[in-house]
Amino acid sequence: MATRVTRRALLILLAIFLSLAVLFSAFLGVKIKLVRDRIAFMKWVRNSHGFLITESTVSATDDPVTPPLLPQWRYRLGDDGVLGIGLPPQAVEADLDRAKALFPEAEEIVTALSRSLRPPNMILVDEPRP
Repeated sequence: MATRVTRRALLILLAIFLSLAVLFSAFLGVKIKLVRDRIAFMKWVRNSHGFLITESTVSATDDPVTPPLLPQWRYRLGDDGVLGIGLPPQAVEADLDRAKALFPEAEEIVTALSRSLRPPNMILVDEPRP
């Protein structure tokens, strides 16, 4: 004999579905805000005469076995993995802390004071020309 789904059971299922949809939307909203903050910070660094070494600027032939730095869905949102950051000369300590928080995958974050300590053979892709 076929079981009959009651109206109350349908309302419970609908409430569960809507709750899961709201949770997923909140999670996605937080991740989209993170990606937008990262893109805005990268734009600020480039416009303020800093430099960025990203996955898209490093040649694919350099190290083909390196795994991606970020999950695949973050690339679809427009994010890019950052290998190194050179903060602009006017950057303060708060900018350094923000860079560390936004880009945990960055291997090196260089400030204006420590640029003279950079190895001479390090190639900087996005550094402005004098």
